[in-house]
Amino acid sequence: MRHMIAAALTGLAVAAMAVPAPAEPFKALPVDEAGEEPALEALRDRLLDAVRRRDTDAVVALADADIALSFGGHFGRETLRSWLQGEDEMLWTGPLYWQQLQDVLELGGMWWDRERESGPLFCAPYVFFADYPAEIDPFYVVMVIRDDAPLHSGPGPDHPVIATLSYDIAEIIDNGPGAPAGQPGAPYWLGIRTADGAHEGYAVSSDFRLPVDYRACFSRDADTGQWVWDTFIAGD
Repeated sequence: MRHMIAAALTGLAVAAMAVPAPAEPFKALPVDEAGEEPALEALRDRLLDAVRRRDTDAVVALADADIALSFGGHFGRETLRSWLQGEDEMLWTGPLYWQQLQDVLELGGMWWDRERESGPLFCAPYVFFADYPAEIDPFYVVMVIRDDAPLHSGPGPDHPVIATLSYDIAEIIDNGPGAPAGQPGAPYWLGIRTADGAHEGYAVSSDFRLPVDYRACFSRDADTGQWVWDTFIAGD
């Protein structure tokens, strides 16, 4: 997956104009392209239904036997089961892991290859394959995933709202105070600047995602032609 991030998240070109460029090129509007392949959409929807029911057996059964779960060599259905059940000492297993998987699947997705000629790959959420300005490092990009998300003057809800963002692409300029100690998964604050430079302030983590955060990817098995869920991974 490493080579895909650099290739898939390409820069946006802004056409030369006599007036300032509009904000639209610096937005990642929500999209779900799974419906272009009914069999894929059916698999994704069955998986999402099982996740919402917190049905461990059903989720594990829908995973590929060698599903990739980390860049550190974690893979396979039994590892997936143990992480869903919170049996590992890692902070992000159990309920947090379930919620990450649900969030990912509910946010739609996009194709790696629009023509699906070079080995079709579909990943959710849509922000993983969304375009962003090439000059921003993928680890310093956030994509607002809601309409009218408040941008505050400081890192916290008590600071005044100075703007609202709607599916904007932004660059991280301050890591903020982070999540409270001992509370993995708790909301945290980041200082961000929108990619068009129009707004700068602080946003809460529940309103955005990083493109290199958790994603679930599906591909077509070369031997059987069936769609498989073969990746649930974060990082680069």
